[in-house]
Formats: sequence, C-alpha cells, structure tokens
Amino acid sequence: MTGMITERIEKIRQNYVNAKPQISYERALIWTESYKSTESQPTCIRAAKAFYDCCDRLGVHILRAS
Repeated sequence: MTGMITERIEKIRQNYVNAKPQISYERALIWTESYKSTESQPTCIRAAKAFYDCCDRLGVHILRAS
C-alpha cells in the first residue's frame, strides 16, 4: 500500500492543511498561572509543570469528522 493515499487519509490531510491556527485563552491562562507560581524554579522545570497543569486542567475536544 506504499505510495497510495486512501480517501480517508486524503480527507484528514486536507483538514490539516486547511485548518486555521487557533489560540486557546484557557491554555494561555493556565500556562501563565503556572509560570507565576513557579518563578523561583529553573526554566525547564517551569515548562514541565506548566505542561502538566495544561494536561491536568484542560478539557479534551473531539471534533466530528466533516
């Protein structure tokens, strides 16, 4: 099946290519709060904790196939 793109894969690819970038205010708020609460820690730890907080607190959105 190498070299062949199925209709399903092509549809997924088109959705990805045509998607407009979006900004999540909720993610930005969680990230900012996390960074404020870890000011004295190393940058790598702050980023890891901010990522954890986002994973822990953000909801999951499953979009319907178009």
